Amino acid sequence: MLGFFVVANAPSAHSVELSLDATYNEQIWELNQQISEKRKSVESLQQQAAVYKKSLAGKQREIASLSYQISTLNQTITKISLEKEALELSIEEINLQIKNSQLKIQATEGQIGEQKENVADLVRTLYIADKQSNLLYLIASTNNLGDYLSQLQSLQGIQDDVLLGIDGLNNLKVALVGEQSE
Repeated sequence: MLGFFVVANAPSAHSVELSLDATYNEQIWELNQQISEKRKSVESLQQQAAVYKKSLAGKQREIASLSYQISTLNQTITKISLEKEALELSIEEINLQIKNSQLKIQATEGQIGEQKENVADLVRTLYIADKQSNLLYLIASTNNLGDYLSQLQSLQGIQDDVLLGIDGLNNLKVALVGEQSE
């Protein structure tokens, strides 16, 4: 038999011994066993919760690391996309420059053709004038010295125009070669 002492908060303290019979003792023992089992279950669950807490912290670090990697990949993709777009625009710019150069070359070739025609006309005129204006013929066909000098100046002007035309033709040729080399 078990004995218990109960102390009351009364002005006079009396100790009382309780005696319990065997049924109560058995029920108390069973309750204590259940309490002990529950305590062990609680401790086991708390240990499992601690393990999961550690695992959760590790998973959160992994998530943070993966989020950082995803962010880095997204930034890299954006950078590459922008570089690709810049290259495409550069290619378009170069194509426009090529078209521009081609148009300049065509215009210069046209000017060269016109200049050749002008020089050819001047050479023909000079040839005809030269045939008609040998010095003896000029002196004989003119009435005075002023007409003679006027015809000589006209011939000199035609020769100067031919030389200017040839210089212009050479300048256009140099410009054409420069544009073609671009």
